[in-house]
Amino acid sequence: MRLREGAGTLTRAVGCGSESALSTAFKRVTGVSPRAYRNRYRKF
Repeated sequence: MRLREGAGTLTRAVGCGSESALSTAFKRVTGVSPRAYRNRYRKF
């Protein structure tokens, strides 16, 4: 899987039921939303 693939591709790859479930799980583990994580750690 390429780094810039969409959330739907990632959701299917990890076997999550939906994108919103994946987003919720991500926030539970990292403490921030996927968007906030991308914005914080995006390389320029």
